[in-house]
Amino acid sequence: MIDDKKKSKHFRRQDIRSQVTPLEIKGLLTNVDTQGHTPLIIWDISDQGMRLWVTNKLKAGERIKVTIARPTVITLNCEVRWCRTSGDQPGFHVGVKVLDHISRLESLHRLIFEESGEILGKVEPA
Repeated sequence: MIDDKKKSKHFRRQDIRSQVTPLEIKGLLTNVDTQGHTPLIIWDISDQGMRLWVTNKLKAGERIKVTIARPTVITLNCEVRWCRTSGDQPGFHVGVKVLDHISRLESLHRLIFEESGEILGKVEPA
């Protein structure tokens, strides 16, 4: 896990993110190597990536596919940037960078921003 933390400092997000959790956007995560599936919840979203809640621990650098159905079904190829326990609750928070279909992710981000009316602002270094 130390390697994940060191790696994540290099990839600090600079763009605006919107909180998603009140809307509970759910999806399916597929591991590209194993083809295993696990449910996910999008925790927050930016124009280039997302923070997900998942039940399984992932490793930085892993390639995954995220499939969501809002507003239509889309599958995004992503790379795991970091993975951490989600505090007192079971599961893990995972930061992912979207590698393709950025325009679809940007559209989803705008839709969520309009629906929730919330914006978290820029991520500050820890």
